[in-house]
Amino acid sequence: MAEEYFRRSIFVPLYEWVTTDLEERLPEETLRCFDPHVFMPKVMGEDDEDFPKAEGVINKYRSLFQVSPSDVLKEYQLWRLKWRREKDQGLPIPEAAVDVLSKCDSDMFPSVRLLLLEILATFTCSNATGERSFSSLSLIKTFLRNRIGEERLNGLALMYIHKDIPVDVEHVITRYAKKGNRRKEFVI
Repeated sequence: MAEEYFRRSIFVPLYEWVTTDLEERLPEETLRCFDPHVFMPKVMGEDDEDFPKAEGVINKYRSLFQVSPSDVLKEYQLWRLKWRREKDQGLPIPEAAVDVLSKCDSDMFPSVRLLLLEILATFTCSNATGERSFSSLSLIKTFLRNRIGEERLNGLALMYIHKDIPVDVEHVITRYAKKGNRRKEFVI
């Protein structure tokens, strides 16, 4: 009940406002540049509603293909079939473009891999990892820490970005104690 209320009163109006605002601000050509998301397995619909968008993307990037657009469309149909089978088998479906790119066989799907997924993986809207790393860098390297060394800065940035990875505190203490070159001797 609360989820339905949230969806109707907050999410749907916000989603409509954002999409309308983007459509008003950006020309249609710019918005069509983001259509390669139809090649993402998580976004693909069960029916054939994505085919017109896929055809539009293929025609937009036609000059980059080494094969005919009809061959690329057939490859897209095989791509959809592959991910539909994986969904039916209950296998995990990757969400990020970079993860999908790593799971794409370049011999089986050369056009999908080399062109469309690589284009999609380079879009900043679909690859927020780089943006997060730069924003975390501005939080780590403040005015007070301006003279921090590169090795320490990299370590702090990695720790900040990958908070979900557990750290073995005993291992860190042991490694620090064995490093040597300290003013005081540590006893383990």
